[in-house]
Amino acid sequence: MPSRIAVILAAGALVGCASVSEVVPAGGDTLMVAAQGIDGNGSGAAQKAIALTKANDYCKAHGAMMEVLDVKTVEPMFGRPPSADLTFRCAKAAK
Repeated sequence: MPSRIAVILAAGALVGCASVSEVVPAGGDTLMVAAQGIDGNGSGAAQKAIALTKANDYCKAHGAMMEVLDVKTVEPMFGRPPSADLTFRCAKAAK
């Protein structure tokens, strides 16, 4: 149980430093979600994890499994926060 609490707290810390879009249609059966660090701290990998979590939660809520089609990350530089753009689809869950 303590490990679950640590995961929840860590996720809360990541979300506190990120802006995450809603899941939006990207044509056909594809969807997109984007995450961006708000204050320039963090990494593209952290934003990728946030986007993947949101996409996975979306698909699970629709009784499906998330399938990554493409992901692009940007590392922070002066004046540019870290970000990730994820394109995915929700595949039927195996029974």
